[in-house]
Amino acid sequence: FPSHDTVATKEVEKAMDSADASMGKQASLARAAELLAKGLQTGPISGRIPGRTLGADAQEFEQIASTLLPATRQGMPGAVSDRDMAIFRSANIGLDKDESVNKQIIDRWMAIAKRDQDYSQFLANYQTVHGDIAGAKAAWKGYTDRNPLFDQKGNPIPTQYFSDYLDRK
Repeated sequence: FPSHDTVATKEVEKAMDSADASMGKQASLARAAELLAKGLQTGPISGRIPGRTLGADAQEFEQIASTLLPATRQGMPGAVSDRDMAIFRSANIGLDKDESVNKQIIDRWMAIAKRDQDYSQFLANYQTVHGDIAGAKAAWKGYTDRNPLFDQKGNPIPTQYFSDYLDRK
């Protein structure tokens, strides 16, 4: 059996890998937001026109959407049906969605990516301070329960940074 320290270290490393992936996702999302701010037209009509005929910005936006699509699977194993892929695609940014919807999706994914990064930093700090991660999940749950990512309408809300929260406890 692996030692308790090895298991804890592997969990911290897994969280760090997830945070690294989140940073890449944030960069892609930030670029998609830049393209929208630059005036890229999206919506039901734009979504029916092949991106290659809409110009370089539309092509880049499509490429970003395609790159982000696997992340919507959230670790689902195995093959994906066409129906499942359609569901994942509907949860992703796209030329076929109104600009306001694309912005909402970007804001939500950015909040989730930031939370992933916060968790990895929290877990690494917790292990450093306590020498172990026993109790870390309960402490993190306390933080997330008091600092939800989204309001009742599903809009991202500013949250207190986790270290400030833990310092006050």
